[in-house]
Amino acid sequence: MEIKGLKINCLGDSITRGAAATEDALCYVGQLQHTFGANARNYGIGGTRIAVQRHKKCESAVDFSDFSTRAPWMDPDVDLIFVFGGTNDFGHGDAPFGYPQDRTPNTYYGALHVLIITLKACYPHAKLVFATPLDRATGNKLRDDGQGGQVSLKDYVCALEEVCAFYGVPVLDLYRDNGDPRFTHLYDGSLLSDGLHPNNEGHALLAARIAAFIEEML
Repeated sequence: MEIKGLKINCLGDSITRGAAATEDALCYVGQLQHTFGANARNYGIGGTRIAVQRHKKCESAVDFSDFSTRAPWMDPDVDLIFVFGGTNDFGHGDAPFGYPQDRTPNTYYGALHVLIITLKACYPHAKLVFATPLDRATGNKLRDDGQGGQVSLKDYVCALEEVCAFYGVPVLDLYRDNGDPRFTHLYDGSLLSDGLHPNNEGHALLAARIAAFIEEML
């Protein structure tokens, strides 16, 4: 699939929003548009998570803090939906990790199922692509899973891959070093401004990685 001219909705958190990029055009969504010729729309909101949170801080009538709630509100004229999240569920989410059989948005596992089902229902003709969270400076720590155990960032990555495989959704692995020298610095952290958010150069490499995956895999 050629990325030039492709209508892409990018659903994500602060990385998608471009938190550490110096301008919108230099975040990976902007670069998909300006460098690779896609019609890319940015639906990233900083601090948001895939799962519904137990303690919400939103005062508006509609809480857009979880991906499934705001998924139906994107432009319906779309060829491909790129979903990039999960790092905030691990980093500061309060929803339980859940189990593979969950089908509610209140756990991470369940929210992944709900999100994919929602996207397929709302955009039946669009291709879906998910990306794993990037590794982060605190990625090796363990956190409470809300169920009496502990989980790592890798557990969140593996859950995302597992649920996507269940629905046949392609996954771009941004967590593991794939050995491609062009993208080495995405994995060694040198292009992450704070151990999590890519800087301008990091966004350029991220856009190249996403564009290559779309063109090679779909």
